[in-house]
Order: sequence, then C-alpha cells, then structure tokens
Amino acid sequence: MCAVLEVSDSVRANASVLFRRALAEHLLYGRAYESIAGATVYLGSRQAQVVRTLTEVTNASRCPNNSVVRDVRFLQRELEIAVDSLSATAYLPRLGSTLGLDERIVRRARQLLEAAIEENLHSGRDPKGVAAGALYTVSLLEECRVDLRQTEVAAAADVSPETVRARFSEFESLCPDAIPGASTEMERPASRAGTRRNGSRHATGDD
Repeated sequence: MCAVLEVSDSVRANASVLFRRALAEHLLYGRAYESIAGATVYLGSRQAQVVRTLTEVTNASRCPNNSVVRDVRFLQRELEIAVDSLSATAYLPRLGSTLGLDERIVRRARQLLEAAIEENLHSGRDPKGVAAGALYTVSLLEECRVDLRQTEVAAAADVSPETVRARFSEFESLCPDAIPGASTEMERPASRAGTRRNGSRHATGDD
C-alpha cells in the first residue's frame, strides 16, 4: 500500500509501528487487514504531516471508504493516537506538484507562509486555502512569474477562488520582507478574468 501511494520512508515507518501495535494488542480480530493497513497509512501520514486523503488511501487498500474511516477512528481510540491538524505548510508540496510548479516557487511560498504565521494570518483559516493563497501570491512575483489563475489554484486546493483572492490580499504586503530580493511591485489584478499581458494570466476580481 505504501508503494502504491509512493509515501516517504517516515510515513512507512509510522504506519508499520501502528500496525504492529494493533497486532500486538489483538485489535485486528474481526477486521480486514487491508482496512487496518489503510488506517495505519493514513494515520502515519498525518503524524508525519504529509497530505494523503482518505480517498487515496481507500483506493490503494481496495476497501470501502466507510471501512477505513471506521478503522481510523477505532485505532485512534484504542491506541490513543493523537494527530495534529495538518499545517498549511504541509499542503505546499502536494499543491505545488498538482499545479506543476517547480521547487523554487514552493520554497518561496514556504518563506511567505512563515511570515504569515508570524503575523497570525493563518489562525482560524483553512490551511489548504492559506497554502493556495501563498502559492498564488508568489506566482505573481517578478522572479517567479508563472501562468496561474485563481480558479485553477482554488480547484487544486479544493477551496473557492474567493478564498485564494482573500489570502492574496493579506499576503501581498508581506512579500518584500518575507522573501529577500522580492520586488515590491507586483503585477496588479487585471480588470477582466483571464486577461493576459506579456504572456501571463494575472489576478482578477472575477477569476
């Protein structure tokens, strides 16, 4: 299952420890091994702050979604597993990969997120939206300019374009201090959705 999902060694190690604990405490009786394995991979990913959705895990386990969800809750209760909510930073690699962005842009977005966290701009907000807003904001910097639209960033993060736009409004002013060498002049939003200038799409109020 770890091979199918191409998870890191740390996730594999976490999942293995959880599975062995469940086996040692005789928690597998009457339950499908594949479902328990899926639950341990999901929980192991959460412990490592790696984004893996339940849908991905259940597809890899070939078990019904409700079975894996049930076993995730079962193991959390029986093994007293505490998992923190995923941070916005944890979503950056996956979101950057989905959007086809290079590591340099993801690294700049991580710098921007660190500054946003210091300003407490992440508190009470969906971490997926915070990560999406950081990537979109960085994509408009002169040194990182890529052809992105708010709608495609929002779709990749499973948030609304309005969320991306709101985070952009908050993060834009942080760029000069958060990212050394970043230009203080960012391309301003165009007046129409999808308007291109110099080969790039820019932020719009309609997009």
